[in-house]
Amino acid sequence: MKIKKLILDRYGVFTDREIDFYPEQGSAGHLHLLYGPNEAGKSTTLNALADLRFGFPHSTSMDFIHNSQELAVSAVMERPDGTEVGVRRLKKRKGDLKIFDPNAPDALEQDADVELVALLEAGLSRQDFQQMYGIDHSRLQEGGRQLVNGEGDLGSALFEASAGTVGLKSILASLAGEAGKYFTPRASTREINKSAKRLSELAKELKQRQVKPAVWAEKDKSFRDAKRHRERLLEDMENQRRELAQAQKLRAALPTLGKIDGFRRSLDELAHLPDLSSDIRDRRLSAQQGIKRATLDISTLEEAIRISDGELAGFDIDHQVLEAQESVEALDRQRDRYSEALEQWRASRSAVEQKQQELAINAGRISSTDVDELIRRMPGEADTVEIQGRLDAVEEAERDLNLAEGELSRLDDEEREEMDSIAEPVSEEVKAALEQALRQVRGLGDVTERVDSLDRAIRTDESAVEQKLGDLGRDSVDDARTVQPLMEAEIQEAERQLGELETSESRLKDRIETIKHEIVDAAAEVARLQAEGETVTPAMLIEARQTRDDGWDLVFRRYIESVEPKVLVNAIHQYAGDSPLPVAFQNAIARADHYGDKLHEDVQRSTQLAQRQSEHGQKSEYLGSLNKEIAAVQEQRNALLKRWSESLGKRGLPETLQPSALFQWQRLRVVALELDGSKCSKESELELLKRRRDNAVLQLAESLTALGEKLQLKTLEAATLQADAWLKAETQSEGMRAEKERNARKRFKRRQDLTGHIESLSTRREVQLGALNQWTVRLSLTEDVGLATLRARLDEFRDINTTQEDIWSLERQCHGFKATVSEFCTKCDALSDQLQEAAWEDRAPWVERLAGRLKKALEQCREKRHIETKQADAKERLDTEKRRLQDQSSELETLLCEAGVSTMGELEGVEEGVQRLRHLKQQLQDAEELLLQSNPGQQEEALRSLAANDDESALDTKITELDGHIGRLKSSMEAADERLMTATRELEAIDASDQAASIQEEMSALRAKLVDAFGSWSRLQVAGALLNQALASYREKAQGPIVKAASEFFSMMTGGRYQELVPDEQGEHMVLLAKTPDGRLINVSQMSEGTADQLYLALRLAALKIRDGASGFMPLVLDDVAMTSDDRRTACLLKALDRFGDSGQVLLYTHHRHLLDIAKDTLGSERFQIHEL
Repeated sequence: MKIKKLILDRYGVFTDREIDFYPEQGSAGHLHLLYGPNEAGKSTTLNALADLRFGFPHSTSMDFIHNSQELAVSAVMERPDGTEVGVRRLKKRKGDLKIFDPNAPDALEQDADVELVALLEAGLSRQDFQQMYGIDHSRLQEGGRQLVNGEGDLGSALFEASAGTVGLKSILASLAGEAGKYFTPRASTREINKSAKRLSELAKELKQRQVKPAVWAEKDKSFRDAKRHRERLLEDMENQRRELAQAQKLRAALPTLGKIDGFRRSLDELAHLPDLSSDIRDRRLSAQQGIKRATLDISTLEEAIRISDGELAGFDIDHQVLEAQESVEALDRQRDRYSEALEQWRASRSAVEQKQQELAINAGRISSTDVDELIRRMPGEADTVEIQGRLDAVEEAERDLNLAEGELSRLDDEEREEMDSIAEPVSEEVKAALEQALRQVRGLGDVTERVDSLDRAIRTDESAVEQKLGDLGRDSVDDARTVQPLMEAEIQEAERQLGELETSESRLKDRIETIKHEIVDAAAEVARLQAEGETVTPAMLIEARQTRDDGWDLVFRRYIESVEPKVLVNAIHQYAGDSPLPVAFQNAIARADHYGDKLHEDVQRSTQLAQRQSEHGQKSEYLGSLNKEIAAVQEQRNALLKRWSESLGKRGLPETLQPSALFQWQRLRVVALELDGSKCSKESELELLKRRRDNAVLQLAESLTALGEKLQLKTLEAATLQADAWLKAETQSEGMRAEKERNARKRFKRRQDLTGHIESLSTRREVQLGALNQWTVRLSLTEDVGLATLRARLDEFRDINTTQEDIWSLERQCHGFKATVSEFCTKCDALSDQLQEAAWEDRAPWVERLAGRLKKALEQCREKRHIETKQADAKERLDTEKRRLQDQSSELETLLCEAGVSTMGELEGVEEGVQRLRHLKQQLQDAEELLLQSNPGQQEEALRSLAANDDESALDTKITELDGHIGRLKSSMEAADERLMTATRELEAIDASDQAASIQEEMSALRAKLVDAFGSWSRLQVAGALLNQALASYREKAQGPIVKAASEFFSMMTGGRYQELVPDEQGEHMVLLAKTPDGRLINVSQMSEGTADQLYLALRLAALKIRDGASGFMPLVLDDVAMTSDDRRTACLLKALDRFGDSGQVLLYTHHRHLLDIAKDTLGSERFQIHEL
């Protein structure tokens, strides 16, 4: 996207600073020169362009004036379709890119969409954008050096120009060098060569040290027998352990099988209950509530129908005016036109009468005859043109006569003036000495301006140094030099650590605020649920049932087992308090049943309440842990700041500065020292200029004294002006003497010509006056009237004619207005007959009254239809509610039939029994699943068959016996292990020197080392091959268009010294050569550094031109790329950039003002824009 306007809202040193790249509509050229001295903000605007497109980094150096969270930079961009959009980038984590309408800046901003972000970034990262579209002086020189070092390799040159990288040739050489460290053919010291040779030598040595086959076979047989014996013991132990595990599982399954039998017996007792669906209770409650709601809705709808019947009976609609609706509406639309036509008709009649009176008055001023006679005597158009022409001819002749006579008088005056004396000439030697002195002065240039400029610059530098020292908090420059600055890496590391701690602290604070809000929400939700009424949770129900079961245990022991009261007195008192035990037990039963009903009725709200209470507790605990974490982070941050301050104090730096501020402080210190050095050099230059100026003034004074002139002011400007004035006066005197004779001859001839011309003009004037006298009588004038009077009479006749034409035009308009009024009145009379009522004399109010009646009637019709529609809807809903009442009653009858009961009370009892039946089934299912989980792969019948012959005591005895057998097998295993170890040692002892094992160990290490080295070598080889292949592929694809475009740019940059670039195959590589006008081909290595820089820039421009044509519009940013170029080379460079700007946008930053003058002389002001920072 092309950038049309850059707005630095709050960025670096700028606040609301705007740079308009196209200040005028249709500005030509896309080359922009951004000029500014050092510290003017060029680097700031460069960073702003990248931050605008890719977002602010986490840590930025642009917040030394504005707060980091307030940073913002905006721009007006042009989309590929030509539309404009405003873009604003903020320093935020989310929603940092906004868009706005540049033509309505006060409108609300919106988040940018994905399409706009893609257009801004153009598929690039920040690093890609800076490499491909940003070129400064150092990168330009580095690109030129790499072209020379790469000897013009075409693939590397094209790839580096397109990607913005440098040094691919050195990268390939580095890859080859690294691979050569591992392997080189016919080498002996490389790692792979040396390892392979050593491995071959060890294989031969190992073969020589192998033992005899017979001895080795005997020892190997002993070893294998010991190993087989140990494996048999191990297998026997595994069998015993499996049998033990089976017995233990069977012993653990016996209690579960007992529970399963108990659950099945309980289910058999409840088998008489009907098999009802699980939602029967919900269906019953839904049907009862539906009957209640339907009854209420039926009553409400019947009342609404009765009210609407009354409203319909009260309507009285004007049907007569409704029948004439079309006519009334048509007349109402024409009412304003009728009123306007009536008013204009009356005004036109009045205007006609006024114009007729005006015509009579004007005619009376000319003659007493009637108007028609005056109009007949009025000259026609041709006569008027003839009269005007003769009047103009007479005036022209008189004007020419006056001019000729005046010129004769002027000639006489000139002759008298030339008779005055002219100064005598001076000596040529003295005049030449003065001219020589002036040439020496002009050779010095504008010395005074340079002296004043240097003086101002020195004072500016002094003020800037003092300001910088004040900003630094230092008393002098020497004090600033004594400081030991920190390295940028140290500052960045401290800033990174501090930023991470601050980020962690901010993240924890945000999380704490979120948790606090969640705790408040959970507490509010708990309060809301509790406020809706008594809420029973599953925990409360379990506790109530446990209390009921404890009471039953006490009742059973006290009244059924007849345990002595004194034995249970404490337990009964703790359970029942002062109440009798049966009463307390009955209350516990009632409470458990009540909790069960409440939980069943409102299980959703109970579940929500339990969840919210649990969530509230968990959030509170989590909040405490977060508070501890943030305290630890704050302690780490304070410790880091303390160490940072101590480090600053040791180096003489301000201890209160943060890392980001210290980075700016050190940059400010460097700027202050540079300014002080610049001031000293300017002072030396100023002293030299003053001495040269004084010598020049002395020479001018001596030359003027020799001419008899006294120097008026002893300044260089005054002496120069006085000498110039004397020379100009002397030159004028010489010219005047030569001119005197020429002028005398010219005046004589001119006087003769003027005399003849005056006679001719007088004759022509008399002829025209004679022709005009014929018209004076016809126009009611005397023959001796002047020209002005004759012109005035023509104007009076013209006014009479204009007035008569106005009268005719007004009469035509009056006729048209009258026809409009008559037509409207005719339609009103027809409507009056239709309505059978008389129309008013003023038709407009009558039509307005009819329109009001029609509007009222239409509103009544609409209101009646609305009420009828509502009544029909109410009747339809009434039928629906009656059907719903019948359906819900049928649903209750169905439920009673399914349960086999006749009343609602019996149905609720059946529901409770069915619920208990389901609970038992669920318990049975849980026990069966637990049995399967404890014994995977075995069914219940198999377990029962295994346990049929064993009880718990028999299984316990079997488990004890298996444990003892396994212990004895372990002892046997220890003996077998000892035997195996002895056989192993004997087998290994065959080679007592252990040389074969050492050789094998060394060979294993060499094989591992060889595999590792080969992996590294192969990766390097593959990387080099892939890079070469990529370069070759890119060269084949980009060679044609890029080289063609680069040839054009390179020819322009070198002023035609090189005509084109030519790819040439040399050996295995394709290189780039430059062709001169005489046909010679020049290698890159033969070019100067400056020319190589130009070649690199030409390739970059060509690659970017091809890329932008395929993928989108991005601006090219150049920073002082002409720093080391002379004026001629700079002019050629600007021409090339202007050509590139035809298809792109170029932003050229510079602090050299003379570059602007070169651009104006080379391109013209209309081809580029200047923006001063």
